[in-house]
Amino acid sequence: MPESNMISLAIIDDSTIIRYSINHLLTSNGIPVIFEADNGQMCLEEMSRRTQLPAIIILDLEMPVMNGFDTAVALKKKWPDIHIIAFSGRDDPHNMNKSLMAGADQFFSKHRDPIELLELIKIMNK
Repeated sequence: MPESNMISLAIIDDSTIIRYSINHLLTSNGIPVIFEADNGQMCLEEMSRRTQLPAIIILDLEMPVMNGFDTAVALKKKWPDIHIIAFSGRDDPHNMNKSLMAGADQFFSKHRDPIELLELIKIMNK
């Protein structure tokens, strides 16, 4: 995946095992993960501290402290060029539409094949 050299990601999810699994999937395919956070507030704090920002954020929608919907709104307000993949186990039309209205660029269900996540990242990196 040569185009991955130009991309970096952040993973925001309250599940440690999901963050670990996605991180492993991405890094083993040559895609660097520059930070992880377990809620939206931690994501925003980390973004404010960083000099290198991720090109794409994989953002869980249901988290404590600050959910993914509110986080997406805040991210797009301050960093409009960041791409957001809304990431949820609830893949009903309401959550999909709500996440896109909040600023997510794509919606990806946690029930889909992880290889499809890699393919989506490749497409978003073009």
